Amino acid sequence: MEAFRIWLQEEPALFLGAAAALMLMSGSLYERQREHKTTQTLMLKGGTTLIAALVAGAAVWQQNSLAACFVLAAALCCAGADVLLEQIFNFGACVFALGHICYLVAYFSEAHFSIATAVSLVVLLAGMYLIHRKQTVGKSDREILSVVAYGLVLSAMTAGAITYCLQEQSFGSMLTAFGAVGFFISDNILIWRLLSGYESRLQGAVLLLFYYNVLDMIPVVFIPLQAEQQVLKFVTHSLEQTTL
Repeated sequence: MEAFRIWLQEEPALFLGAAAALMLMSGSLYERQREHKTTQTLMLKGGTTLIAALVAGAAVWQQNSLAACFVLAAALCCAGADVLLEQIFNFGACVFALGHICYLVAYFSEAHFSIATAVSLVVLLAGMYLIHRKQTVGKSDREILSVVAYGLVLSAMTAGAITYCLQEQSFGSMLTAFGAVGFFISDNILIWRLLSGYESRLQGAVLLLFYYNVLDMIPVVFIPLQAEQQVLKFVTHSLEQTTL
C-alpha cells in the first residue's frame, strides 16, 4: 500500500486520467443501455459514479482533511443518488441535494463567504430562472417548489466552488470550480429534460461529457501540491498534442 501511495504522489495525472477514461467508458455503456432499466444498468450507473468516489478516497488518503472527507461523502451520495433516481425519484433527488451540501461544506471549510459568493449565487439563480421559466408553466406547485429548492442548493454549491477558487488561486481549485460549474450545467440539462419531456442523443452526449468528467475533477484540489503540478503538466502536454 505504501508503494501505491508513493506512486500516487509521483504520477497523479496518470491515476486521474485513467479514472476519467474508465468513467467515460462505463458511462457510455450505461447511456446505451439505460432505457432497459435492469439491475445491471443500475449497477453500471452507480458503479461509474463510484469511480469518482475512488478518486476522492485517494485524496482523503493523501490529505486527511475535513474538506477532503466531505468531498468523499459527496461523491458517495452522488453514487447512491444515481441509483435511487431510477427507483424513488424524489428520494434520489434529496440524496443528490445532500451531496451538494457536502460539497458546499467542503468548500467553506477552506474558504469564507464573500461578495463573490453572493454575486455568483445571484447570477446562477437568475440563469436557472431564465432557462426553466417557460418549462414550469402549467406545472404543479409541488414540482415548482422542488425545482426551486434543488436549484438553491445546486447554485449555492457552485457559488461555493467559485469562491474557493478565487480565494485559493491554485490550479487544483480552478479544476474544482470547473467541475462544479460542469455539475451545474449537467443538472440543469437534466431538469430541462424532465420539465420539457424532450430527450436527444446530443443531450446524452453532453451529460456524459460534463457529469462524469466533473465528478473526477472536483477532488483534485485535495491532492497535495506536487500532484497539482503533475496534473498541470499532463493537461498542458495533452493540449499541445491536440494542436499538433
